[in-house]
Amino acid sequence: MRAILSLISSFALLWPMMAIAASAQIVSTKPDAIAITIYNDDLAMISELRTVNLPAGRSVISFEGVSDRMIPQTAVLQAFSGFTLEQNFDFNLLGKGSLLASAIGEEVTLITTNPKTGREQKRRGRIISGAQGVVIDFGDSYEALQCSALPERLVFDGLPEDLLARPTLSIEVTAEKAGPQEIRLGYLTSGYGWNANYRFDLDESGKSGRLTGWLTIDNQTAISVENADMSAVAGELQRLAETRAPESSTKNFYANCWRRGNTKTGIRTAIYGFAQPRRRGLEKRSRMYEMAAPAPEMAQADEITISAAKVSRDDMKAEREDLGDYKLYRTPWPTTVAAYQTKQIMFLDKQQVDVEKIHVLKFDGRWSDSQIVPTIIEYRIDNDREGKLAEPLPQGTWRVLQPLQKGGRFYLGEDWQDNLAVGLPVELEIGQSNDVVIETVLVADETYRTSRETTVITRSFEHKIHNASPELVTVEITESEEDWTPPKIRRQSLRRVVGEQRPTWRLKLSPGEIKTLRYTVRWEE
Repeated sequence: MRAILSLISSFALLWPMMAIAASAQIVSTKPDAIAITIYNDDLAMISELRTVNLPAGRSVISFEGVSDRMIPQTAVLQAFSGFTLEQNFDFNLLGKGSLLASAIGEEVTLITTNPKTGREQKRRGRIISGAQGVVIDFGDSYEALQCSALPERLVFDGLPEDLLARPTLSIEVTAEKAGPQEIRLGYLTSGYGWNANYRFDLDESGKSGRLTGWLTIDNQTAISVENADMSAVAGELQRLAETRAPESSTKNFYANCWRRGNTKTGIRTAIYGFAQPRRRGLEKRSRMYEMAAPAPEMAQADEITISAAKVSRDDMKAEREDLGDYKLYRTPWPTTVAAYQTKQIMFLDKQQVDVEKIHVLKFDGRWSDSQIVPTIIEYRIDNDREGKLAEPLPQGTWRVLQPLQKGGRFYLGEDWQDNLAVGLPVELEIGQSNDVVIETVLVADETYRTSRETTVITRSFEHKIHNASPELVTVEITESEEDWTPPKIRRQSLRRVVGEQRPTWRLKLSPGEIKTLRYTVRWEE
């Protein structure tokens, strides 16, 4: 019995020391090095190398500055000699709304300033209502914040413990020996994405051009990354619903008080956080602020300057690696991407890429009337293995420009393309032509029932192709509706293109020329 009491007494003496050891806090403020691999689908894999000085036994490492869109269940410590016991992800970040919401019931100092005299008045009060309209109890009166028409601010005695200046991942670990250790922290995060942006500059002939491609990287997290080894992965990977960042609701501040104004400015209404004056003279200025800045991918590749030693164009491009069904593009140097920033890095630069301009009519044989239809202007870029391009092309936006006779470039239009492997054609629909039009006439329409209780429909069409442009054009007419079986073609006046999956005709027309295509379609329902 004495032995048991002695053991209990010894344990009671050791317990405070054990509690102190278990609660040892180690703070890692930022990574020594960081690598980011970005996928298309709002996903990135981050690997951080950090050096921490750990005590022997149990301790809690707080990794500050991790992504606020982290997927916590994917976080893992690598290159660590100890054991992980528990981890917590805290992203209740400090902000005006969250600070006010957490300070309900706390005393604060309200400072108002007289704009004429510059004198300040300080009053102590207690917050009794939060971010959806702050109300302060001064003991003898109640006052709503920012409704006095005077410059005013709140001073807090301290920060609430549940608010963080930066998102933090806390991991409880146990280490066998004390001393500095290099730890690699890896995790998945939302908030990152990328797409390709292509610019195709036609040459004077219009039959070839220069193609430049840019990785457009988008950081929609609250954390900036500096000097990161960055790469982007092209390809669609499967994701489950569980692999998503936890939902976080940002607390905003709203001043709920009477709208203010005067006979000169009128009533000012807050819209998206800004006061919009109702004055005719400011309408034009307001529209100016709504205009978007020119897209950075429209810049000429040869206009890029680097404030260091001269480098070749190949050194400026991201390097491609083939990873089975995926393509990985590494940036040529460590890259810094600020919070909520979009950055572009060149990954493709090809000269004299062959292209063909086609005027296309995608015709539906189920049309039951006559009409005049403008053709679609389509540029088809050669991406055969033997061609001058011969590159896998990640999904993204394509923009086509042509030179002007007196200098400069004319923007023709744009289109979106999915991921394309080498050998698949690039077909860009960039607009429609009112000079090359097709007059479609329904000549005959017949429907009858067969003995098998099926309905047979036959329609005869006449397409008159008009070329009012000053150049030789190539026109392609195709039965291209994908949601139904291609109809059978009868009594066609021109030969179809061989090898096409759907009925297709191709014609060349000189300036001012008109050609006619006649045929009959037949299908069963």
